[in-house]
Amino acid sequence: MSQSPSAAPGDEASSAAIPYLLGWTAINKLMRRGHSWSGNERNSAFLNLGDGTFADVTHVSGFGLLRDGRALATLDWDLDGDVDLVATNRDAPRAMLFDNLSRDGLPFPSWKSGVVALRLAGTTCNRQAIGARVEVFVAGRERPIVRAVRAGEGYLAQSSTWLHFVVGAGTIERIVVHWPGAAAEEIAGVSEAGAYRVLQGSGSAEAFLPGRDRIETASELVTRAPIGDSGRVVLATSVPLPKLVLRPTEGESIELFGVRPGGTGTGTGRPVLIDLWSATCAPCLKELTSFAARAEDLERADVAFLALSVDEDAEAAASAMERIGWPFAWAFAPPETIDALDALHGTLLDTQERLPLPASFLVDPGGELRAIYLGPLEPDALLRDLRLVDLDAAGQLAASTPFRGRWHSPPRRVLALFRDRFRARGLEEAAREYERGDIQVVQKTRAQLLHEFGRDHARKGDFRAAIDSMRQAVREDPDFFQAQFDLGLLLHRNQEPHEAIGAYLRARELDPKHEDTHFNLALAYLETRQFRSARGELAALEELGSALAKTLAEVIEQVEGGR
Repeated sequence: MSQSPSAAPGDEASSAAIPYLLGWTAINKLMRRGHSWSGNERNSAFLNLGDGTFADVTHVSGFGLLRDGRALATLDWDLDGDVDLVATNRDAPRAMLFDNLSRDGLPFPSWKSGVVALRLAGTTCNRQAIGARVEVFVAGRERPIVRAVRAGEGYLAQSSTWLHFVVGAGTIERIVVHWPGAAAEEIAGVSEAGAYRVLQGSGSAEAFLPGRDRIETASELVTRAPIGDSGRVVLATSVPLPKLVLRPTEGESIELFGVRPGGTGTGTGRPVLIDLWSATCAPCLKELTSFAARAEDLERADVAFLALSVDEDAEAAASAMERIGWPFAWAFAPPETIDALDALHGTLLDTQERLPLPASFLVDPGGELRAIYLGPLEPDALLRDLRLVDLDAAGQLAASTPFRGRWHSPPRRVLALFRDRFRARGLEEAAREYERGDIQVVQKTRAQLLHEFGRDHARKGDFRAAIDSMRQAVREDPDFFQAQFDLGLLLHRNQEPHEAIGAYLRARELDPKHEDTHFNLALAYLETRQFRSARGELAALEELGSALAKTLAEVIEQVEGGR
């Protein structure tokens, strides 16, 4: 396999790197536009007939899906003795489990008859015995069954290190393990079907009883959403909707939602389902009809259903709604609103494909998007997913992933990404909303602001202005310790020790255990020849057990010795 160029553009050796990087840019652009990496080829499955030929069993196996496949790994997912498959795809779903149902009808945890599974553990070789080769000799067979422990199965994939051997009704005569970098070893102790562990150098196999544990799914919100129901995408973290302009059937346009400074949304106080539809879209009309039939259930659930027509033909849209008997609010979506929802979908899914119809957006009462549905949505699915709108950040993350886990850090909501993507689409107003959303709004008192102004003046070397700001801060809030202490520091720095003593004394009164206040107050006393008061601060530091006491004692000795 050829290697990727290591030189960066601009280097002398970058002649190969530039077309390589341009190639990746072109490929990613094609992927975002919905093109297939593998040329829209179906996955294939072939059955080994044992005579040197294979039969195409793609469709009867259930494996013949039109996916942009990347890798295939083998494992015994349910610990029943047969090999299951996990396929990874570039497109969604990213991972698919194919459960092998060719059992003998025995319930878990019964082991499939005629199957032996071995797991090797190295001692002188690597612990997982990668590279080991196992030969199982079965009575009546001309050749042994051979399996090897491998590392890597296709693109970023790894199969289980368990090795499965289908011996059928035959008798196992012997098992030979060829350890990597070591002598071959014959293994005893395997006489019947089952799972065994083999330790290098032991010469025997130890029976292994599979446990009954199952990997728990994260929540019912995940387990009840089959792949075929709709293109259901639950966000890992909620995202505020930009301002959307709606054109009602009568009257002037209205605005809903919006991004506030600080990144929060502007909601309606109720969960809202925004549904994009068209009178020319048969699945759209079927979906709307099903929702209209469940109007009472939806009203009891207190969800606001907003159907947004993308039609330019207002009469056709109104006629469709009349035939359906639509009981909820509906309006027309101007082009800028359609573009905004399309840009939101494209940013979240990293795609340049346009929104399909119908498409729905589940928005919580605070104006934050929780889930997207690309395709028809069933009323029961919506009613079930209404639980999403009440989840906290941890619950939202758990609902977006299929399995429980431990998170090293929470997902970050990077509104700058939405800003850049919307701006690239020419949606400047929405881009500015997300830009303002990155502004962190912090509530501060007037005293706190004056204190920050004072520190800023001090950093710039303007100590007189800094002192003035600090004095204003302590007048606003006489109990503001940090402002009192910083005022003392500034006065001290500005060679006003008598004034500094007054500020330090007030700071000491507010926090008697603050070591730096005692230390600096003592220094100010020394500068004004108040040696007894300085020793009083030394005593206070010694009582606090402060490491500053030793330093202050040395300073006092030096000053007193030179007076």
